[in-house]
Amino acid sequence: MDEDVEPLPNVVLSAVKLEHALLGVYLWEFVSSLPHSFERLQQPFPWPAATWAYFFCRYSALALVIVTVTGIGSHDCLTDIRVAYSLNYGIVFSSSTLIALRTCAVWTYDRRIVAWAILAILSEVASAIYCVVAAHAVKISGLCAYGHFMPAIPSVVLATLADVSLLSLSLVGLWGRREIRKKGLWRLLWGQGMILMSISFAIDGTVLVVMLIGGLNAALNTALLTMADVGLAIGATRMARLLFSFVDHYDSNPTDNSDEQPRIQLTTVRPSLSIPANDFDDGSGYEFDSEAMSVDLGLALKTTVSTGSGSGSGSGGDARKSLRLEQLI
Repeated sequence: MDEDVEPLPNVVLSAVKLEHALLGVYLWEFVSSLPHSFERLQQPFPWPAATWAYFFCRYSALALVIVTVTGIGSHDCLTDIRVAYSLNYGIVFSSSTLIALRTCAVWTYDRRIVAWAILAILSEVASAIYCVVAAHAVKISGLCAYGHFMPAIPSVVLATLADVSLLSLSLVGLWGRREIRKKGLWRLLWGQGMILMSISFAIDGTVLVVMLIGGLNAALNTALLTMADVGLAIGATRMARLLFSFVDHYDSNPTDNSDEQPRIQLTTVRPSLSIPANDFDDGSGYEFDSEAMSVDLGLALKTTVSTGSGSGSGSGGDARKSLRLEQLI
């Protein structure tokens, strides 16, 4: 740990005030969303992965602000900074996980998309571990602050690219799934994707500028980076709550299709050529039976073609699976 150049007293005071203001803002955000959190807690086990990521993001941000504020005057600055770094990356990891889960759900868990999402998340975790180990701390006017940021810059760039790629895949997947426009779901997901991408660019851009300039002051750098991560947590959890509430409302009103255009579905039933296991009819041994529990020769029993706003699904091997709302949460 190094001693930084002693800054002006008003600079340190401004940093401390900004950190306390962040604590107040996030406490208000945390308390105002407690009713929704209680609803999530009442879910039967096992909880969906998105619920775990949501709570992890909320409590990581709360702990980060508390550690940043109460770390003033600590005797072990390096430990405090490493804890703060861990919480910073906890927010980034959980928000990226929420984005990845949504992207995989939109693509109905296509193996290629799932593989890319796992690779993106694991790369973020690996870079976070490196940054925590290589963390550098300084102490100025009794305030513990982040030291040099060069080891953390690659991880910020990596997290930005991972989030943007996942959000882009989500938007591309939504563009090909206009059949999920019921009750405005398509518009909600599309709008949230654009908002999250804007937040990611704004937050990560702010972090990169602070890290690259690095000459403002260690105290102000710490306050600004904490503000950026808290802003990311607020944006990610608010988007998640909107989606949770939408799906919960749809589940409680499954017949409400006021926002959906009438759709016409053409359904054809093809018989399955089957070979009965025991009985034979007149020695032929073959019959057409759509419900026979025997050897199916691969003919689709039902093919649905939608002529509404959706893209429709056929019996071909490239047809996309239908998206269930519960997959999004």
